[in-house]
Amino acid sequence: MAFDQDREPAYHAQQDCVLCFPVLKSTGEFHACPLAIENPAPHFRLDDLTTLPNVLFDNYRQFRTWATTVLDPAARQRQITSCAMFQQHLDEIPDYCSICDKDHKLARAGRITWQYAKGKSDT
Repeated sequence: MAFDQDREPAYHAQQDCVLCFPVLKSTGEFHACPLAIENPAPHFRLDDLTTLPNVLFDNYRQFRTWATTVLDPAARQRQITSCAMFQQHLDEIPDYCSICDKDHKLARAGRITWQYAKGKSDT
């Protein structure tokens, strides 16, 4: 079909993650990628409405760092776009919390409070 070419990221010269702003799903979850809104993978989950704003911001910053240091290089290694990596090989790369510090991971798991993790990192 004549329109197939304009659906390909290479046609638009966008190979890496575009680092969109996160979105709030109707389920009350903040999702890091509006282009993959229906994908429930932990790679995209920033948290939910009960999460403090500064924590959501920290999660989003961690996601952006992960996208540029883990996702994009993995996609380039396979010679595909980051979007294609998300769609076809997401299970082959760790989620963004793989680059989080220990207290951040414990707080996300609910094993310590965010205030403790945040206060400890501020000192």
